Amino acid sequence: MKILAKDQLDENIAFVDECISLGAHTPPTFILAADVVPEVGVVVVVFSDRTVASMEFSEFTPNPTATPDFSDLEIIDHGLTLRLGSYEVDVGTFMSGWTNID
Repeated sequence: MKILAKDQLDENIAFVDECISLGAHTPPTFILAADVVPEVGVVVVVFSDRTVASMEFSEFTPNPTATPDFSDLEIIDHGLTLRLGSYEVDVGTFMSGWTNID
């Protein structure tokens, strides 16, 4: 399992606190932790709002410059991007495709 780096997490928490103090009703969402479960072909993510969700490998569509490499997972850009090899996907792009896990 990959976890957001502590320095980035601390910065994100400060940012969320600032948003709330300025009256934001919904704080920004970022990735806290992620893992690849190859046995069932899914990526599992824990978001900052404590939502745990999964997405099947098939939902990560290769693009002209990169194909997902599920053996090389990293959380980058302060939790706003998930990197799978050279393939990157940002939180805003894929949040609607996740299946919530209760």
